[in-house]
Amino acid sequence: MTMRIFNAKPRPSDTRRRPTLRSQAGDTLIEVIVSSLLIGIIVIATLTGLDSSNRSTSLDRARSQADALAQQAEEQLRSEPVTKLSELDRVHEVTLNGTKYTITTTATYYSDVTATASCNSTSATAEDIKTTSTVTWPSIGVSKPVQESSLI
Repeated sequence: MTMRIFNAKPRPSDTRRRPTLRSQAGDTLIEVIVSSLLIGIIVIATLTGLDSSNRSTSLDRARSQADALAQQAEEQLRSEPVTKLSELDRVHEVTLNGTKYTITTTATYYSDVTATASCNSTSATAEDIKTTSTVTWPSIGVSKPVQESSLI
């Protein structure tokens, strides 16, 4: 039996130094900080979206209540005598669900030139009273106030 002796030379890949645990000691901390930062950004973006949605819903609810108040004010004006409506200028406040609404009501004479005479008059003009109810509230922001008008 013959024995062969191999002279094993180290492979080039084995000659590289393997990284030690000491060189990777700060990597885990950096990964945790980056992960926390990403989670924080996602949470802030989600909460900002929810806050924006909630603010929009709140403004829509306030505008809907203001519209109902303006319609009620117009209905009330229609039931009042015409003599009481001439040159009316009234301001009052109403609080609904914690929101303070200011209702401004005005009434002015409105002349309409129709160019035709009516059965009762030979004049070609008609005089009506135009009523306008405007509702504002503190959190209205840049939106226009709610306004209802009618002719009596």
